[in-house]
Amino acid sequence: EAFGQLTESKSRLQAFTTVAFALLALAFVGGFAFSWLERESELHRYELNRAIYDSLAGSTDFEYCHHPAFKDVGYCKRHEKLEWQLRLFLDNSGNSLTDREQWTFIGSFFFVLNLASTVGYATQGGPATTGGKFFAVIFGIIGIPLFGCSLLIASSWLLHGAKVAFGRLLGPLGGPEFHRMQLLRLAAILGVLLWFGTALLFSLLEGWSYARSVFFCFMTFSTVGIGADVPDTIVGRIAAVAYVYLTLSLSLGLIRSFNRRRHGEQSPLNPGPEVNTHGREPKVALACFVFVVFLCVCGGLILPSLERHSELHRYERARNIYEGLTEMAEFKGCDDKFIKGMDFCKNVPVFKQRLHRYFGPNSPNSMVDRRHWTGLGSASFVFSLASTIGYGSQTPHTREGQVATVLLGMLVVPLFWYCMLVWGASFRWYVHSFVEKAWTRRWFSWSETRRSVLSLVGAVAVLWFLGSITFFWLEGWDPATAVYFCFVTLTAVGLDNVLPQTLLGRLFMLLYIAVGLTSVASLLEECISTLANKLGMSDEDDHTPPASVRSAPLVASSVAAPAAVSATPQAAAASLP
Repeated sequence: EAFGQLTESKSRLQAFTTVAFALLALAFVGGFAFSWLERESELHRYELNRAIYDSLAGSTDFEYCHHPAFKDVGYCKRHEKLEWQLRLFLDNSGNSLTDREQWTFIGSFFFVLNLASTVGYATQGGPATTGGKFFAVIFGIIGIPLFGCSLLIASSWLLHGAKVAFGRLLGPLGGPEFHRMQLLRLAAILGVLLWFGTALLFSLLEGWSYARSVFFCFMTFSTVGIGADVPDTIVGRIAAVAYVYLTLSLSLGLIRSFNRRRHGEQSPLNPGPEVNTHGREPKVALACFVFVVFLCVCGGLILPSLERHSELHRYERARNIYEGLTEMAEFKGCDDKFIKGMDFCKNVPVFKQRLHRYFGPNSPNSMVDRRHWTGLGSASFVFSLASTIGYGSQTPHTREGQVATVLLGMLVVPLFWYCMLVWGASFRWYVHSFVEKAWTRRWFSWSETRRSVLSLVGAVAVLWFLGSITFFWLEGWDPATAVYFCFVTLTAVGLDNVLPQTLLGRLFMLLYIAVGLTSVASLLEECISTLANKLGMSDEDDHTPPASVRSAPLVASSVAAPAAVSATPQAAAASLP
C-alpha cells in the first residue's frame, strides 16, 4: 500500500511538473512574442507623448522669455508653470513621458502569467496592436486551462501543508461535523494571514499605505484586478504571481474538502454521474442569483452616494485643468495687430486642439460624464465585480467606496460563481445531450470526451461570435475591439478600458456576462478534467501529497479522495474564480 501511494504521488508530481513547465514555457514564449509585437508601439507612444509635450509647450513659448531681462514677466512665469503642470498631467493620465517598461520581456512574461490567472490588472492595460490582441486571445485560450489544471493538482498539497503547519490550532480529529469546524478554523487562519499579512508585505515592497495594500490584495486574490496600484518592482511582481497562485490553490483545496464532507451529496464541485436538473442544487443556485441581483440593486443605491460626487469632481477638475492649461498658453498681447502674427500667438488654437484629445471620453481625464457611478452604472459595476471581470475603466476612488466594494465582493463573488458552476453543469449536460442526438452518426468514431469538449467549444464560439456582432452593432465599435472585448469578458480577465455606453449595450453586457460565463465555466471544467486525466491523475491519488511534502499522519484520514476529477463529461473538475 505504501509503495502504491508513493507511485501515485510520483505520478501527480510528474503531472504537476509537466503543467508548470508548460505554463512557464508559454510565459517565456509570450515574453518574446509580446515584446516583439508591443514594445515598438509602446516606445512609439512614449516618443509621441514627448513630441506632443514639446509641441504643446513650445507652440506657445515666447523666445524672449529665455532672456534674463524677460524672466520676471508674468507671461513667462506662467509659461514655466505651464510646462511643469503639463508634464505632471501627462505622467498621471496614462500618457507617460518616461518609459515604464510594460512590454519588455520581463513585463510581457508577467502579463502572460496574469492573463492565465484571469487577474488582468486594469492599470497595466492590454495590448494596443491588433497582433498583440490576437496573441492575447491565443495565449489566454492555452494558458487559462493550464493554470487551472496546476491549481487542481497543487491544491491538496498546499492544503495538506497548511494543516500540518497549523495542526495545533485546529485541534484533534473528530467526526464529520468536527472536521468541518477544523476546515472553518483553517479557512479563517489562512484568510487573515494571506490577506492582511500579505498586505503588510506589499506595503513594505512597494511603499504603499497599508489600506492601499489591503485593497490590492483583495482585488488580486479575487482575480477582479481593478484599482490604481500594481507592483512595479521585480520582487513585487513575483510576489503578486505567487500570491495569486497560493490563494487560489488553497481556496480550491478548502472548497473541495468542504464538498467531500457532504456524504455524497451532489454539488457543483462533486456532481454525480447524472445531472439532476430538478433537484435542490438548481433551486439553491436560483436563490443565490436572486440574492446577487438584490446586492447589485443595493450597490446601485449605495455606491452613487459614495462615488458619484467624487466622479463629478474629477470631471470638473479635468475641465479646470484643461481651461487652466489653455489659459496659461494665451497671451493677452496677442490681440495687438503687431503681435498676433507671431508664431506663439498663432499656435494657441492648435495647442487647444491637440490638448483636447487627452480629455476625451475614453481618456483617464475625461471631461465628458461617462455616468459610471449613477444607479445603473453602479449596479453594473457590482455585477462585473461578482463575475470577477473588473473592467479597467471603472474603479472606486474614495476610501468608503473601496470598503463597500470589498464587502460587496466578499458576498457576491462566491454566490455568483456557485450559480455559474451549477448552471454550467446543467449547460454542459444539455449541450452534450443535444450533440449526441444530432450528430451521433457523424461522430461515431470519436470518443465521448472529445465529443463533449468539442461541443462545448462550439457553444462558446457561437456565444463569442454573436456577442461580437451585437456589440459591433449596438456600440459602433470596430470588429477587432468587439471581438477582444467579448474575449476579456468571457474569460473574466477584464483588461479593456472600453465599456458599452448605450443603455442597450450595458443591459446586453449584463446578460452576456451571465450566459457567457456559465458556458465558459462548463468548458473550463471539462477541459481541466480531460487534461488532468491525460496527465494520469486519478481520484484515488488526489489527496496524496508528494513524499517530500508528506509528513506524519496528522490528518491523513481527513483528506479523503474527492470525485472532483472524473472521466465522464458530466463531472466537474474544479472551481476557477
